Amino acid sequence: MKILFVHPSLELYGADKILLYLLQMLSPKHEITVLLPKNGTLVEYIGKISANINIIVSDKLPIVHSIVSNLVRNFDSEKSHISIMLR
Repeated sequence: MKILFVHPSLELYGADKILLYLLQMLSPKHEITVLLPKNGTLVEYIGKISANINIIVSDKLPIVHSIVSNLVRNFDSEKSHISIMLR
């Protein structure tokens, strides 16, 4: 079976680690292509899993950053608290 993963993140957090796990489990039996927004560490990790995984890097794919990490970075956590509800 052919499988396409479109992954708009370059970080190595939860979703990225799950993607790597899925690639490890599926790559021996399936033809896999991964579409990413840029080259980077995630591309290196995917390359270590299997040489049979096709990686396409497209700058037309937007990079998704974590809402929480952006807020925390720009927020003084000692003086205020953040309450976020994701839908």
